[in-house]
Amino acid sequence: MKTGRNLAIIIESAAMNFRAQTMGYDATKTFDENLNRLIQQNSERDRKEAEND
Repeated sequence: MKTGRNLAIIIESAAMNFRAQTMGYDATKTFDENLNRLIQQNSERDRKEAEND
């Protein structure tokens, strides 16, 4: 932990993440799925733009 970080915010974030995990929510999985979808959409857009050039 770097100097200047608000310890209360870090603890609160960790507690919220733990609670979400115990309720079955996986933030890592959700982030990964969203990122992969965005990469796919951008790839399709880029491919279509290249075809039109």
